[in-house]
Amino acid sequence: MNTNSRKQVGNWGETLAAQYLEQLGWKLAARNWRCEAGEIDILAWDGAVLVVVEVRTRRSLRYGTPEESITPGKAQRLWQCAEYYLSELPAPIPACRIDLIAVDLSQHPPQVRHSQDILG
Repeated sequence: MNTNSRKQVGNWGETLAAQYLEQLGWKLAARNWRCEAGEIDILAWDGAVLVVVEVRTRRSLRYGTPEESITPGKAQRLWQCAEYYLSELPAPIPACRIDLIAVDLSQHPPQVRHSQDILG
């Protein structure tokens, strides 16, 4: 798979995830937010809770499920990115959690699975 195709698949998955969250009534704060620690796919508000959303999209499960792809290193970078974002907000700092949205494109229609507080 070439890099451009992988990027397109990732963008499609993020768009499906954003639509899913909006259907839940969440307010999207940012997409593809970057800092020196890395990137957050989606930042959204679930009521008063700021949620860092990691989106993992797969065209097949050949290399495992999207859920299995969150390594300890990735988890640490997500928390670091969350801390950078929170440091930019005015006090008081809101409650924050990290969720995973897994998008399985091998299903028709694509399947979206949402796991809350994956590092809690």
